[in-house]
Amino acid sequence: TIEEREWFAETLERRLSEPISTETRCQIAAEMLKSQAFDQFLAIKFVSFKRYGGEGAESMMAFFHEFFKLASSSGLEKIVLAMPHRGRLNLLTGMLHFPPEKLFRKLRGLPEFPDDVKATGDVPSHFISSVDLDINNRKLHVSMLYNPSHLEAVNPVSMGKTRGVMQAIKEGGYCEDGKSKWSDKVLNLQVHGDAAYAGQG
Repeated sequence: TIEEREWFAETLERRLSEPISTETRCQIAAEMLKSQAFDQFLAIKFVSFKRYGGEGAESMMAFFHEFFKLASSSGLEKIVLAMPHRGRLNLLTGMLHFPPEKLFRKLRGLPEFPDDVKATGDVPSHFISSVDLDINNRKLHVSMLYNPSHLEAVNPVSMGKTRGVMQAIKEGGYCEDGKSKWSDKVLNLQVHGDAAYAGQG
């Protein structure tokens, strides 16, 4: 209805009017500029590479910056992340500290494996990362899963991995003393592609 749309717009505008500290603005701007510089570099040095860059989606870096910060301050320790191609390499080489030289080696047509290993590997846009981030003196482990070419196929895998981690650390329903809640320490984050809702992309 029109009332629901107006309510949604007003709520969003109120949210956007909340003040953001200068320090946070600078951090977000730095992440967005790194993403932009990365895309420009790849466009110049690897002209023919289909990179699914973050051009036009740089605000995704602001989202991840704030999400990781809020997750850490909420006491979360582990995030299992599933995301599509768009902006993936930007996030990997930026906030998730994936070695750019490993990516550049692959882009030059060299395998990501040692020379004595007989393997073909995968496309660069499917690279993964499993890294400990230091956010406000708290450790947050982010594990980005392999990205299948059929994007949504990773969703049940990410849910299964999250459940496995919860079982391993005895969180939520796997807690023996009943004191732990679901997602106290582990969270599953699934980022959909270019559409507003799953199935539209």
